Formats: sequence, structure tokens, C-alpha cells
Amino acid sequence: MQSSVNIGCGTTYIKGYIGLDRILSPTVDILADIDGKYLPFVDKCVSHINVSHVLEHVRNLDLLMAEMHRISRPSGYLSIKVPHFSSMYAWTDPTHVRAFTSFTFDYFAVDAKNGYLSKGWSVIFKKISYSMNPRKRSSKVLDAIYPVVAIIDYFANINILFCERFWCFWLGGFEELEVSLIKAG
Repeated sequence: MQSSVNIGCGTTYIKGYIGLDRILSPTVDILADIDGKYLPFVDKCVSHINVSHVLEHVRNLDLLMAEMHRISRPSGYLSIKVPHFSSMYAWTDPTHVRAFTSFTFDYFAVDAKNGYLSKGWSVIFKKISYSMNPRKRSSKVLDAIYPVVAIIDYFANINILFCERFWCFWLGGFEELEVSLIKAG
């Protein structure tokens, strides 16, 4: 049986996913604190983990990454969305304890050059976005600039390193980083 978990689900419901959060809401199936704690799952029981705009609140990221690796099945999939370091939204929320670059999760990869945080993941996808889901925001102005945002996103993701070093500051920052990892071995 395949199982999927939405860690830090808040009020977001994803069909087929077990909702886990530390605050009770109608979408929460398992009530648990993930910061510095062990996840309430047995080893190798989860095929897909979704973590959207949660990791920036976690103080002990190393432990959580290790725990997500522990509960993931072989070739388990980890989908992450976090604020990009260049975004003002990464820094305005006082509950955020960190921001992320497109290379942050490389430290948790099997082939990490430093090796000290390696948790057995392989990074398979990275994308930075200038605007988080501009089509979901109802505004004639945002609808009008959507083609420009799409062009910015396209060029930014051709060479993310160049964008993060130079371009993101010329444009006022990118809002979101999306990273996908797969459990190696």
C-alpha cells in the first residue's frame, strides 16, 4: 500500500495524503510537532512526502531531513516548497528561522561534497519562481503581468546560480523555491 504524507499541512487538504501538523484543524489526521522531534511513522512506510512552506519554521532541519529519509520507502519522493532567500517574504514572518537557496538541499544529498549533512537524498528538480502562483491571485494587474513573470521564471531557471548571485537582486527577489528529492539507494 502506498502512503503519502503532507507534513505541516495546516488547513491544506491533499486527496490521498495523511495530514500532519502541530495545530489541530479539519485537515489534520495526525497531531505532531516536527521541530526537533521524531516523526510518528515506522521506518520505510511512506512513498511521497509533501512539505510546503514549513521548513523555514523548523529549527532542527538536519533532524527533520533525517526523519523524512527514515520514513521514506526506497525511491521515496520528497516535494519541498520554501521561500527563496531573496524574497521579502522569507524575512518578514517572525516565525521563520531560515531562508533557502537552490543549493541548500544539496547538503543533504548522497553526493554532497561536504558530507556532514548527507542524509541519502538525490536532488532531481530545482525551480525558483518570481511570483508564487500569480494566476491564483485575482487581480487585473497580476493577470496583465503574468506573461512577463513567466519569461522571468524561464530565464532564471536556465542558470539558477547566475540568477541567485546577480539577477535576483536586480528584480527585487524571487518568492519561492521548489525542490524535489528522491531517496537514494
